[in-house]
Amino acid sequence: MSETYFRIQTADRDPADLLDPEHQISGHWSNIESMDRPGVSVCASREDLARYLAGAGIPFGVGEWVLVELRGERSDVADYDAAFGALLVHPTEIVAVAPLDDEFYDLVGAAYDAMVA
Repeated sequence: MSETYFRIQTADRDPADLLDPEHQISGHWSNIESMDRPGVSVCASREDLARYLAGAGIPFGVGEWVLVELRGERSDVADYDAAFGALLVHPTEIVAVAPLDDEFYDLVGAAYDAMVA
């Protein structure tokens, strides 16, 4: 069985699209198409994702984003943010989709506090 991974994405995006190989492409925040890489950007745990978000400065908020837990096979290509814990995978199953909750925001906050301490 493949491993479980975590990501956030906008709530208006259908998580099932992640299972379509045509949608399994990650781009750089610069949006330069030639920088696309094969795979979906994820983190290995909720804690790793919280640490990534604490340092990334991605403007996410309540109601706009969801937490997606998925299974997948690791890509043989590194994510642009691999140094910050991001991985690329080819999703094979959506395990769960949930709104971002207070517990997750607390994880992000604790990760941020640890970074600036």
